[in-house]
Amino acid sequence: LTRDFHAFYLCFLPVIWAALRRGLPGATTCILLTNAGAIVAVRLFLYELISPVDIQLFMLVISVTGLLLGAVVTERKEAEIALTRQAAETAALYRAAARLLSSGGDLPGLALQIARAVTEEFASAHCAVLMPVHESEAGLKALAQAGELPTPDDVALPLNGPGLTVAAFNSGEAVYAPDVSAVPNYFCGNALTRSELAVPLEVDGRVIGVLDLQSPEPDAFDEQARRIVSAFAEHAGLALENARLLEDVRVARRVAEEANRLKSQFFANASHELRTPLTSIIGSLSMIADDRCDTLEEAGNFSRIAYASANTLLDTINKLLDSAKLEAGKMEIDIQDVTLAPVLTHVHALTRFQAEVKNIHFDIHVPANPGIVVRADMSGLQRILLN
Repeated sequence: LTRDFHAFYLCFLPVIWAALRRGLPGATTCILLTNAGAIVAVRLFLYELISPVDIQLFMLVISVTGLLLGAVVTERKEAEIALTRQAAETAALYRAAARLLSSGGDLPGLALQIARAVTEEFASAHCAVLMPVHESEAGLKALAQAGELPTPDDVALPLNGPGLTVAAFNSGEAVYAPDVSAVPNYFCGNALTRSELAVPLEVDGRVIGVLDLQSPEPDAFDEQARRIVSAFAEHAGLALENARLLEDVRVARRVAEEANRLKSQFFANASHELRTPLTSIIGSLSMIADDRCDTLEEAGNFSRIAYASANTLLDTINKLLDSAKLEAGKMEIDIQDVTLAPVLTHVHALTRFQAEVKNIHFDIHVPANPGIVVRADMSGLQRILLN
């Protein structure tokens, strides 16, 4: 717009430099100084070197240039800061989440790893992992904790009682208290706590526990810290749920193995109880069938032994069929006064033939006077003695 070159065009250089180095604040400051200098120059030289139109156009152009360039630079710097912060958050989450894989699947061990990861990676003074307990009154109990502000492990917080952790568990949302002394429903676990953050641990929309962070400094958890902890809580909740399911599988496996062992033992005992009277029946009947009895009285004795053994076998089979009642907790026993001598004599008669086949001498000496009387279930006592 002018035919002559004016030295004040050089003022663009510091404005551009300030905008590139300091962004919008630097450009604004430099523009103000430049405009003030231009006004002073106009006052001193009284429009001799420059016309009013030129100076006004100069001030307008240099202001627009500086403001636009400063805004672009400031926006870029803010984007770089945001990217740097996001990268730092992602790195912290990655390191903390990676530590969840080193617990070995044990639920208490995993909870301790979570508490330690929070205190170390997120600069928290104290962290506790609380999960519900199933007792007479449901509540939250610390499964593991780490840091400088420990709380009693055996204290269970009722789900209908006070406390930030209880509020977070019931609402399913993070609860933050910059100053715990100003919170009416705060439950004091440690007198040194000044600020507290409780984040629920959710899996498929279901709260399974709470991640509780405490600090001796007021308002210790800014928006960035709360955002990182909330993101980490999602990974921690999933890991805890997987560990709990794995523990349930282990318990179920132990129960199944124990049931299988008891089943094998049951069949072994049942086989023994069935073979004993069967052997006695076969032995007695073989003595009669082979005419090895010297007298009719001896043959009658063997027939009575076979008959008693058959009754014992029938009683044993009935008891085995009643095992379903035992599993249902409805097994019935008949406690009465039992004279021991007849029971022992019957046991001797049933086991006599097995002993003879194995060339084992087996005898029972029962005192006749006074007789021994016990309080027992007769059939059950007889099976125990046979076994």
